[in-house]
This record gives sequence, structure tokens and C-alpha cells, in this order.
Amino acid sequence: MIVIGGSASSNLAKDLAKQLNGEYVQAVTKTFPDGETYARIEREALRGEVVIVQNSYP
Repeated sequence: MIVIGGSASSNLAKDLAKQLNGEYVQAVTKTFPDGETYARIEREALRGEVVIVQNSYP
């Protein structure tokens, strides 16, 4: 299992990956000058089960 952590939830994602005996992958994010957000998963292949952990605005 692969657990991907967003910028606001990296600690939670790391803990979850450890509990699930999975691999933690950090998502890379940046904000463009116009306010749009860019997100990228820097990993060759995501096969099998993948969990994305990220807080969102309510």
C-alpha cells in the first residue's frame, strides 16, 4: 500500500503508512502567481492500493 501525504497532512500520512506497513510518498505542491495550485506525485509507478491524505478547506 502507498500512502500519499499532502502538504497539510504529512505527519498523519506518515503515521498511517507506518500503521499499515505501507510506503509513504510526499506530494510536491506549489502555487502559481495566479493562485492556482500545482500538485505532483514524484514516483514512477503507483500500483496497487493508494491512499491520499490531505486536509481540505471546509
